[in-house]
Amino acid sequence: MGAGARVYSFAYDPAKQLASITDPLGRIERLEYGPTGRVTKRILPDGREVRYVFDANSNLTSVTPPGRPEHRFTHNPLNFVEAYFPPDTGAGDQGKRYTYNADKQLSRITCPDGRTIEFLYDETGAISTVAFPGGKLQFVIDPKTRNLITATGPEGVSLSHAYDGFLLTEIIWTGPIQGRLRRTFNKNFRLSSLTVNGGSPIALEYDPDNFLTQVGALTLTRDPQSGLVIGTKLGAVTTTKAYNDFEELTEQRSFFNKKEIFAVRYTRDALKRIIEKVETLEGQTTACTYQYDSAGRLAGVSQEGVQVAQYEHDANGNRLACKGQKGAKRGSYDDQDCLLQYGETSYAHTPNGEWASKTADGKMTRYDYDVFGNLKAVTLPEGRKLEYVMDVWNRRLGKKLDGSLVQGFLYQGPLRPMVELDGQNKVVSRFVYATRPNVPDYMEKGGKTFRILTDPLGSPRLVVDAATGAIVQRMDYDEFGNVVQDTNPGFQPFGFAGGLYDRESGLLHFGARDYDPEAGRWIAKDPLWFAGGDTNFYAYVLNDPVNAVDPMGLYQGIMPPEFCSPEHYNRNINNRCPPRNPTQSGPPSDCPPETAPGAGGDSGGDDQDWVGDPAWAEHIFHGGYDTYRNPATNSQCSYDRNGDLVTDVEFEGTYDYHSPTDQDGGISIFGYDLSETLNHVIHDVAPWIACGSAANYP
Repeated sequence: MGAGARVYSFAYDPAKQLASITDPLGRIERLEYGPTGRVTKRILPDGREVRYVFDANSNLTSVTPPGRPEHRFTHNPLNFVEAYFPPDTGAGDQGKRYTYNADKQLSRITCPDGRTIEFLYDETGAISTVAFPGGKLQFVIDPKTRNLITATGPEGVSLSHAYDGFLLTEIIWTGPIQGRLRRTFNKNFRLSSLTVNGGSPIALEYDPDNFLTQVGALTLTRDPQSGLVIGTKLGAVTTTKAYNDFEELTEQRSFFNKKEIFAVRYTRDALKRIIEKVETLEGQTTACTYQYDSAGRLAGVSQEGVQVAQYEHDANGNRLACKGQKGAKRGSYDDQDCLLQYGETSYAHTPNGEWASKTADGKMTRYDYDVFGNLKAVTLPEGRKLEYVMDVWNRRLGKKLDGSLVQGFLYQGPLRPMVELDGQNKVVSRFVYATRPNVPDYMEKGGKTFRILTDPLGSPRLVVDAATGAIVQRMDYDEFGNVVQDTNPGFQPFGFAGGLYDRESGLLHFGARDYDPEAGRWIAKDPLWFAGGDTNFYAYVLNDPVNAVDPMGLYQGIMPPEFCSPEHYNRNINNRCPPRNPTQSGPPSDCPPETAPGAGGDSGGDDQDWVGDPAWAEHIFHGGYDTYRNPATNSQCSYDRNGDLVTDVEFEGTYDYHSPTDQDGGISIFGYDLSETLNHVIHDVAPWIACGSAANYP
């Protein structure tokens, strides 16, 4: 399929506003505008409508999804979001409210269930304490370097950090989960080794373009032109990948001693969606085809020409009906898209919109959450209780069964468990990452090395002994992630799309939320609301699980892990930051030297075209770096205490929050252009969370 098959057309109205977009399949999306030039209506290709209302200051005050009542927002005189009100379901006031202090910093969040989160700041404006019912988070920051020294959570989980300058070199976990991670760096500030609990180090090597070429025992081969990974080798296990002209995966094959053990080929349509998959696993070949409805949602699945699944959705993406190999089910929902009934199973929700209970065949499963929306406990129908231990970054560190710790994790980054621990904090498995943000390429367990072979979504399919070729685990899934076959349950903790799979609850944990594959939806609302990319806060990846993933539980998208790190590493460089220190060379500036922040070592008077990051973005991750952005060009730069340009700040996303613009026809959310907000999440926050910052990730 050549470039001519991927043509998008754009039409404009007499006011030069974007009026319509025609995709390669001829589907047309139309935009309508109000008198101020803001988009007031999106007419989607299938005729569904999304409506927007703005106040006189261009703040978004209302969004009406297809087939649903409006969601409302109110703002204070500073144009900060003051409250969010979901559609009324007759359950009383379910608004979420925000309070700010005199320094324009967020000081309190009041949740619909009445619980509050209080934010306290130190004299520099960094968060020092986050207080909430049942505990608090506390942060200690070095007053000179502004590096985070310790972070302590309510369950006694504490993280201590050590640095070499701005480079994080050590993390120590104390409390119920215990361990130590040491890190070293090369001359380019790239991660060069990782050591956990005094074990053997995992070395990382790079090519001259800073692409990863080896991690531990795994070697990577890249295309010399694109940099895409085209092959890997671990012991006697090798893999190959092939791509089309759009750098989309078309084939991947896995071998042991040159004998093929897993292969998959894809055929894609003009919208890059998979329409056919031919998979060979342990010598057996299966062909699947996929059909999509006019909204782009998965509508049907066929195997060997026989339809095995059909899906029907309402206007806002709720699953109304499913017909599959296990029979037919229908779903019902309230005006907030909360699931009420699916098949013979009924659901109840908290005032915050999380699952409170699930009742099937007269047996109830109960769910409990902390104030941040993290799933904290699941009480199973037979009375067993699962509890989850979280750290200050809301990562799942451990699991308890009936009060006893049975599993723990130490993390390499926000989404990467590096080791699995038992209930006595002894290492069970060590995981090594190279090609994916949240799924390891191989693991070490019991003195052996195992290659984890995944499908393109990151779902483990085969776990292979790299020395003998023995297949120690095979996992098969349906299109929404229900486990069809697991030959060795619990051998490793990852499941569909790379989520942490809890066999007892049946849920998959992805970053901020938990996903239920049976219902094909999240069990809590998207914390990003509409900035997550959907008008339905529960829908999983826009109901297209064949093509999309959501490792953070925040937005849908295909994350290209091969480019994730270098894109983020070069973010500040691409922003054309001016050197603040006159002795340092730097890229061309978007502003003349006399208007650069502190140009020539002068810290005052010359900054009229540059402003500091908003106070709410000056949080503990900034680590003492001075960050500036140019409102005219939307560039951003960070400088160390010597005035030298920092390509990326340790443990910091590159916060390219912008002023409202007309990139999306004037759709503004929380004071920021919707397109820019989504681009920031995808290109800044996602690489940071998935891979870490320049000094943090491979």
